[in-house]
Amino acid sequence: MHPTDPSFERETQPSARSDSLLRGAAAVLGFQLLGLGLNFGLQVLLARSLGAESYGVYVYALRWLGLLAIVCQGGLAVGSLRFVPAYVEAGDWPHLAGFLKSGWRFVLVAGFAVAALAWSTVLVSGARLSPEMRGTLLVALIALPIYGLLQVWGSTLRALGEVVRSQLPSPVLRPLLLGVAVVAWLIAGTEPLRATTVMILNLTAVVALLALTARWLWRALPAELAGVQPRTRFDEWRRVLPPLMLQNLLGMAIQRLDILMIGLLLGPGEVALYAVAGRIAGLIAFGRKAVNAWAAPRISTLYARGERTELAVFVRQASRAIAGLSLPIAALILLASRQVLAAFGNEFVDAWSVLVILVAGHFATSFVGPASFLLSMTGGERTVVRVSTAIVVLTAGLLAVLIPAHGLIGAAVAAAVTRLGHHIALAVAAWRRTGARATLI
Repeated sequence: MHPTDPSFERETQPSARSDSLLRGAAAVLGFQLLGLGLNFGLQVLLARSLGAESYGVYVYALRWLGLLAIVCQGGLAVGSLRFVPAYVEAGDWPHLAGFLKSGWRFVLVAGFAVAALAWSTVLVSGARLSPEMRGTLLVALIALPIYGLLQVWGSTLRALGEVVRSQLPSPVLRPLLLGVAVVAWLIAGTEPLRATTVMILNLTAVVALLALTARWLWRALPAELAGVQPRTRFDEWRRVLPPLMLQNLLGMAIQRLDILMIGLLLGPGEVALYAVAGRIAGLIAFGRKAVNAWAAPRISTLYARGERTELAVFVRQASRAIAGLSLPIAALILLASRQVLAAFGNEFVDAWSVLVILVAGHFATSFVGPASFLLSMTGGERTVVRVSTAIVVLTAGLLAVLIPAHGLIGAAVAAAVTRLGHHIALAVAAWRRTGARATLI
């Protein structure tokens, strides 16, 4: 077959795209692994310096911060991956300018409103919260608008093709800056390290990263935006973005509901044990995150062009890449599980059984590809919401039954089962909508 033959081009293009996908995913994964190493060292430092109880308080407050930040985003973090590439592809600069400007304003207004409401809730709780828990939550809520804006700006960078740079602030630079600040505090030795202190240092690091991300985003914006009069499509955005926000919120709830319910039903000490096991098992999902970060804008572009066959091929390649990157990580975790747990402190070795169950759940989900992104980037966000709502209800029910009866083991079983069910249900829905199979098999 000659290279000028059109059939030759059709057969070689998928291979070239597969190589490009893997190279891009590997680059993103490299930065994520660097961040993982920094974050792992930070978490070890915090667990050993704070102790299990205070470390559990910090983790619990941070989980609430992440969940509420989704509400402040209003779907813009995911929506940027859908609208920005489409506007750039069409050269629709007025609507791109309107989307960016109005979206960023919304995040700030919503962030301050949600923070004020949550502050009132924490203050009203009074004696039901320990002083350390109350103080840590209040500081975390101050960071809420900044967290939301940082995530939206990072997502916009991804949508503009700055995939690698978009991965730097939260995964890499935040643990680095926070780690340096914590070490400096410990060396100074003026006061004992507490969860509230760590949250204040975390807030300082996030403010610095927001300034850096703003600089990168300004440079990444298309030159064609200069002098453009912004135009809006509020009707379309109101129709699409709230389901995307709800979809993201439900997805985050599925990931974090176990920690939140453990905190409510058992206490911060158990939160610390489970959080460490969950963090280690969650490394398996880094392959998925790396591929998704690279694939989401491409999915949106192919769908916007109407290239359904190319979309199906691309999604299958992404699914294979996720499995190929995830499975070796799972094997390594199991081999070194006890040693890794012991690094956080001897008391964390008690979470070994929890870790094994969570690893098994992540291992199973690695056979499912980017189904959620396939739906949300192709107009199926309402389907994602319906599926995720059912999974959240199921997860809450299982956790409410299994945690009182079986403690952390029950929480791990509930999380593993519902996580796998969530991915399978989304893959089936994505196949029915687009004809693309987001599975390895």
